[in-house]
Amino acid sequence: LGRELLLTVPDLTERLIRKHPSLEHAGDWLRPGRTDLPHDPFAVLGGSTLLSQAHALLTGEILGMQPDAVLGVSSGETNSIMATGAWRDLDGLFEDIRASGMYSREIAGDYQVVRRAWGLETDAAIDWQAWRVRGPVDRVEQAVAAEPHAHLTMINSPLDCVVAGLADACQRILDRVGGHGVPLGHDIVAHAPEMETWREAWHEIHH
Repeated sequence: LGRELLLTVPDLTERLIRKHPSLEHAGDWLRPGRTDLPHDPFAVLGGSTLLSQAHALLTGEILGMQPDAVLGVSSGETNSIMATGAWRDLDGLFEDIRASGMYSREIAGDYQVVRRAWGLETDAAIDWQAWRVRGPVDRVEQAVAAEPHAHLTMINSPLDCVVAGLADACQRILDRVGGHGVPLGHDIVAHAPEMETWREAWHEIHH
């Protein structure tokens, strides 16, 4: 997503990297010959941030369009605030995220938020997945209620939502719902009660 735009207008990427050096490698997947997408959760965050801010730069500074409001979901909330200029320290945010081990230890990688919440041993395997589900949300809610190790984490519409949790629990939910599920491709713990174990650190990073 965004590949054609950023290759057609390379100045967008160059200007963004000058403005936010932490995005220097966020566009590596754009290079000629690259067909693979990043799977590291922090790289995914960097790529989506690069694209979000490129759109903001294009519409705001180049086309002169100024919004009356901005909307975002999850990291889109942070990107919306950055796009308006209300929050200017994107590099500081990325450095704090990296230093905190957010994606390597806490909400991905070792999944420490899950280990603390469930009282698991440090070497216990955690196969956490996130799935986008196309089907009636009320049926998904019923299926999730039977799975203590999975959650309904996002509702996009009455027929489109996200479930996340242990892989086998997610699969049982998909089987019960009978809807169409596709891997979200971003298997992090977010919008889930396990995050309560890391609340203070999360707030500090985003303060």
